[in-house]
Amino acid sequence: MAFKAIRKPAYYLVAVASILSCNHPLKSYDAMFREQQELFNENKPVFERTVRLLDSSPIADTTLTINDPYLKLPNLLADSLRSISIFTVSLYKKNCRSKDIWFEPDSLWFHDAFSVIQIRHDPCDERSRKGYHWKHEQSDHKHSIGQGDGWFIYTDTDRDPF
Repeated sequence: MAFKAIRKPAYYLVAVASILSCNHPLKSYDAMFREQQELFNENKPVFERTVRLLDSSPIADTTLTINDPYLKLPNLLADSLRSISIFTVSLYKKNCRSKDIWFEPDSLWFHDAFSVIQIRHDPCDERSRKGYHWKHEQSDHKHSIGQGDGWFIYTDTDRDPF
């Protein structure tokens, strides 16, 4: 009889551990996408100031941390980026009027729920059109959501190449 009493809590413990180990977010992806867009819109001036500065710099084809002195970000701007969980930025020179600039966010942006999340500024990419929403046919969690003015948010959960 004591063995049955122990078995039942053990089943519950195994069930709870299994659910938690699956790394499923507690929020729906749609809710996370909405919150990401709200957070972006609230902080768009910070992103735009950073893009203006980096677009005019000679830096290209690299990924750097926000703290890197090579970026030459003013302290106030770097602090603003860190306060919204942006710690790295990638810059790529393309055949476009501006660089393709990727901000790689962290915790505030539900980073743990995605294998990839990027806030991108690329005015030559159709995905940056306001209201644009691309979803991969075989994946419910591979999205590009256009924010307008050259901006889009890309998320993915399975680490496939873009």
